[in-house]
Amino acid sequence: MFNVSIAQLMEFASMLSSIGSTCVDRQIWDGAIRDLVLMLAPFAPHPAEELWERPGHVDGIHRQAWPAFDPAIAREEKFALVVQVNGRMRDRIEVSQSITEDEARQLSLRSEAVRRYLGDCEPKRVIFVPQRLINFVVEEG
Repeated sequence: MFNVSIAQLMEFASMLSSIGSTCVDRQIWDGAIRDLVLMLAPFAPHPAEELWERPGHVDGIHRQAWPAFDPAIAREEKFALVVQVNGRMRDRIEVSQSITEDEARQLSLRSEAVRRYLGDCEPKRVIFVPQRLINFVVEEG
């Protein structure tokens, strides 16, 4: 678990480095750096304390509250909709989280991979599981 935590912190730091402070609102940037240093503190207490003091914080880093998790921010806007024909995966389509069954059906039926397996047949039934998959059931024959 330790290695995974360090790897995720490194990934976060790398992402921040690639974005750069000039591309982001200053308040958001400062908050991201603050959270990174706070999450680093349990793993590297002394360097984190020094990084904490540089911008002028007077209370020690280990007296600060842990960054709060906001599920709304972490929620993905898109997902890979699995498209099946007779229960077998035929395609994956990147779609919005709010896609409706009709939209998923229309988008899926445009897929070449799906058309190849449907041929000229109309699906007898369509099974739609929101934010997961759409399955076209056709008579095999």
